[in-house]
Formats: sequence, C-alpha cells, structure tokens
Amino acid sequence: MTRSKYALAVSALLLASSGVSGGTEGTEGAKGAKGADAVHLHMIHTMRKSITQGSDSFGVFTPAGPQLGTLQPAPRSVDYIAFDAGSGTYYGQKTSTVGTIESGKLTALELPPSVDLSHSGGLAFDADRASILVASTSGAGMVVWEFAPGDGSWNEIGNFGREQLKGLACDGSQGTIFTLEKSREVEGCATLHVHNRAGARVLSQPLSTPIPLYSSLHGRVQLAFENGALYALTSHHEHPRVANTLHRIDPATGQVHREPYNASVDLTSKTWPGWQDGPPPSPPMMANGARGRGVYSTYRTPESLVSGQPSELHVIVAGSGSVDYLQWLKKVKKFGASTNGETISVEIEIDTETPVQPPVVEVAVGTTEKPVTLVLVSGMPVTWSIDVDDDANLAKIINFDAPYGSGSPVLGVGDDVVADGGHADASYAWELARTSTALRFDEMIAHLRTVTGLRENTFQGLESAEAFSVGAAGGAGVTSADR
Repeated sequence: MTRSKYALAVSALLLASSGVSGGTEGTEGAKGAKGADAVHLHMIHTMRKSITQGSDSFGVFTPAGPQLGTLQPAPRSVDYIAFDAGSGTYYGQKTSTVGTIESGKLTALELPPSVDLSHSGGLAFDADRASILVASTSGAGMVVWEFAPGDGSWNEIGNFGREQLKGLACDGSQGTIFTLEKSREVEGCATLHVHNRAGARVLSQPLSTPIPLYSSLHGRVQLAFENGALYALTSHHEHPRVANTLHRIDPATGQVHREPYNASVDLTSKTWPGWQDGPPPSPPMMANGARGRGVYSTYRTPESLVSGQPSELHVIVAGSGSVDYLQWLKKVKKFGASTNGETISVEIEIDTETPVQPPVVEVAVGTTEKPVTLVLVSGMPVTWSIDVDDDANLAKIINFDAPYGSGSPVLGVGDDVVADGGHADASYAWELARTSTALRFDEMIAHLRTVTGLRENTFQGLESAEAFSVGAAGGAGVTSADR
C-alpha cells in the first residue's frame, strides 16, 4: 500500500471514530459551534502587561474563552499543563522539570536516571490509561514519555521525529497522540502528525490554514483533544500586544476553524463594565486609614456588581514603600576628604555586605461579610506586614512581586495563605492612568481579575505607602450613597 493510500485509510478510520464528517470549513464550523458549550479544555491563559513581562494563569477554557472562576496563578515559566480529572491534579512542565501544581507552585516529580527531559515539548492526559504524556524536545527530536501517577513508573513511548514539533494532545479512546509541525515556509504550524501508542507515525495531515506562531523563539502551541476535535491555543508570552488565538482542527480532514475566542471574556471595552459613570473622585487617604505620601487612589465597586461572588476581592497597590534613608546612611563606613592645596580628594567606604531591608507596608484586615481574597502589588520591593483582626475571615493572599528587586515577602500570616501571583504593573492610581500611558491601570486591573476570577470589591493605591486597611477597620471608605 502506498503512503498516500495508507493516509487515506487512516483518515477514514479517524473520521468514523470521531463522528465528524468531512465537509467544508463552514459546515464544520457550524457543528463545532453547536457543541461548543460541551467543550472544556484545561490550558494556560497568558495575560500581557508590558513589553518584557507576561503573567500566566491556568484553568478551564471553552471555545469562547477562559472561564475566569476556574483560573488560578500558574507557576513561573511553566510552558504546558495537563489535568488528571480522576484525582483533580494539575501537572506542569517547564524546561526539564515536570511536577504537580498546587497554590501557584510546581513540585517536581522525581525522575529515574533513564528519563532525560531536555526542553518542554508538551503535556497531555490519557484518561483511558490514567497516565500523563510528557514530550521533551532536543536536537535529537521530540521524545514522548508516559508517566503513571498510580505507581510512579515511567515508560518511553518513542521519538516522534526531528521536525520542529509543537504541543501534545491525546485521544485515549483511540490510542492516538497528536502534535503539530512548524512550517519552514510560513510562521506557523502547517502539518498535523498522528502517532499510535507504540510511537509510530500513522498519519501526516496538511492543515487547510496554518496555525499562527507569534514568535520563532518563544511561540507556544497548547493542544487539547475534546469531542472528536483538536484545539490549538497559540500565545506569545513576551509580547504585550498580541492576542491569544484558539483554532479547532478536524484531525481527519485537516480543516481549521478559528474560534471566536476572547482572552478577557468577562471584560468589555470599559474598565468598569456595568458601572455607568465609573468611580467618584478618591477621598483623602486619612479617611480610609491609609498612611503614606504622594497620590492616593481608591474606589469601591457597587454592591450590585459583586454581590454574586463567593468572596470579596480587595486590591492594594503600593508604588513603593516609605524609604528609611537612615539605613542607607549607616552603610557609609568611612568618609573623608583631603587636599594638597590644588585638588581635593574624597574617600568613601561603603558597607556592601549588610543588606538594606525593604520598607514595611502594614495592612490591617478587619471584618467583612464574605471571605477575603487580598491582592498585594508593589512597584518596588517592600515587606508586607499583615495584621488580621480576630473576627476577620482572610481566605487567601495573592502576592504579585515587584518587577525589579528580589520580591516582596508577606509576614504575619501562614505560608499556606499566601500564593505567588507572578509579576504585575503597580498602577497605583486609576485617575492618573486616564491621562498617562505610563500607568497601565486598565491592563493591570484586567490581569488581576483574570488571575483571581473575581471582580474587585475595593481598590486602594498609594504612591509611597506605609499602611492600608480593608474591611470594617477601613477599606475604600465609601458611603452607601456611592453603591
């Protein structure tokens, strides 16, 4: 049998097993739209905040976009995830590490010496065999391994080829594994490859339309198989202006349909959807129990827009802390000056070993009607000192590190309460953002909503911060007339 006839035979087999007819892209798109509500994909959601920074969350997607109530912070630099529906466990892959994800952290699996993972190639869950498929890429090609969580065993499936292969997905019922090949002619993936469980390639299917890649070096393709169709989510985690795109692929015909995917499906073009006039001007900081210097900005979202949420989201943003300049003066160990009558020589000796402690920003959490999710964002490293009232109900703190420096530690609560949110721009004033593109408030607040799956009950921002309060002890300090 020639290769072309063999491909046609396998294509017919896939058609029969998937229950999807060949047809045109239009009819295939209509069928896909009809079953869109039943499609649930577990993927990474990329949210761009600046030219050099991106921050990811992960959870459940439909063809219309991410389901924000399911999203949680992704560990840094994780390229792919897979979800074990039986145990409810998420697995993540970054470079040569594969592990479980919990509370925004990746706990690495112990690899036997025989398993060599070079670079992230893709993750997939085989529900029929309750196993995780792991792809590793190197100059030798894409090697796919199978990990069984039940007994911790690893098994090499095989080398899938030396082409530039992207992503991994599995149809466990048919024992087939999918990956895409990057084209040499266009900036995208133009061929779908299908392998069996023994690692043999059984079909190479040209795509009707290439799946775009947004970067030659960092373009990521996430694949998922659901309801007889293959879904490809492409994103560029280093470019702030490129939107994610989701395509549905018929594995039997290679027909590609772009889904009406919206990366921020809950947001309208306005920063405050449903709030016709937006926030009123911010009151003085002292009215809210805040302390510090510079611009203070705050608002409370109308109760009608957040009443259905399971918890209250309170966002606190500090441009910086109140710097203790005495710490810097103490680092000068020796200072002297001398002159020979013509020139003056200055000698300064600096203590380079004693670290300068980040300034402390206090946050008092009082009583609230619902459990509190507290988001902390800082533009420069600070030390967050949390004081929780006896009657307060603090469920979670999501700490977004400063883009520069060594991060901002959180003190006063247990480590189990604090989750790492990655990086976020510290846009501390919504008023200034309306006249300055340097303060990217709209993008920051959209990103925080995406990561938490909630809309903020209150926002407080301060240019140089010393203290904030939320709950009955303080908060956005707005009266009922503002609701």
